Amino acid sequence: MKFLNILTKEVLIEDYINKQFTATEITKKYGMKSCTIIKKYLEFYNISIRLRPQRKQHFCIICEAKITRHNKNGLCKKCAGLKRRKVLQKYCKGCSKELDKYGSSIMCRKCENKYRRIHPIKYCKDCGKLLVLSSAIRCKKCSKKGVLSVNYKNGGISSLASNIRHSPEYKEWRNYIFIKYKYICQDCGQVGGKLEVHHCKIEFKNMLENFLLLYPNLSPTKDKDKLLILSQKYQNFWDTNNGITLCKNYHRQLHKREGI
Repeated sequence: MKFLNILTKEVLIEDYINKQFTATEITKKYGMKSCTIIKKYLEFYNISIRLRPQRKQHFCIICEAKITRHNKNGLCKKCAGLKRRKVLQKYCKGCSKELDKYGSSIMCRKCENKYRRIHPIKYCKDCGKLLVLSSAIRCKKCSKKGVLSVNYKNGGISSLASNIRHSPEYKEWRNYIFIKYKYICQDCGQVGGKLEVHHCKIEFKNMLENFLLLYPNLSPTKDKDKLLILSQKYQNFWDTNNGITLCKNYHRQLHKREGI
């Protein structure tokens, strides 16, 4: 034994038992390499070795599952994931029973059946979806559309001209001219690609001005819906001889020349 002069029984009793030093602390004190030497000396002098203190076990706050590493929030992986997704427990409004977290229902089946017996079944005015509350007239999506929207401005954002251009009648007229000229540009002879319809006889702006002169009492901002319905009967909009297929580049050049 090399360290018999240094590690005597009295020294070990003072450091290990009285001062409660660990084996690693004693090795650093006397400049030794490993802790195994001190353990051998403790066995040699018949000094009882202390057991390691048990680590504190941490549990999840919500589900009380064991956590290997103590997190700051005190939650396991599952509960932490649910908290990130902001999924909260739902309860029935009638009987306060627990509901499925990911479900869209507000009541359980029993309470819903009771509610349906007392209150009549109602559907959304616009989309025809079944409504939960009897006092409601529209569903959540339809209640935020059009005039009922928070971002709605007086007369709406889209103009009358854009509403006519995006109407199904205008799309039918446009497709008819594409088929009539077989998807070929009448200037450069391009087949397919980015093609557009050009009003060759009367421009769309002039037609719209003439159309509004027929109805001076109706304004193009407030009475857009009425004018859109009346525009379906105005034949100049849907004249098939007033359209030619052109490629996008030539169509822009033509408008620049004419100053439209």
